[in-house]
Amino acid sequence: MAHQNYSLLVGWNFIKDYKHKSRELLNLAQVVHAVICEINGSGSSISRDDFVDYYEIGLKNSELFKGMLKRKYYLPPALYPVLARAFAEYIVDINLPGINPPCL
Repeated sequence: MAHQNYSLLVGWNFIKDYKHKSRELLNLAQVVHAVICEINGSGSSISRDDFVDYYEIGLKNSELFKGMLKRKYYLPPALYPVLARAFAEYIVDINLPGINPPCL
């Protein structure tokens, strides 16, 4: 993850959000992984970048992430996609390979 993205996450308190909501965020990652495995089939694997792409979509559509955004009153909506991507990368990178094992 690029340093500027990490700084953006720190500046908007997403690292603190991760610490408070890590279980829920990792549960979402497991659901995303299960969907990918269901689509791709047993024995398949997915690259880190592809997993980040799918997890970003999961974050953007989750009530959990939407709730985090709502609590940041001064956060411009134009930053939502940037933060979703940066947050997805951060979560995937600090939890690999545990959240993206080969499909069974």
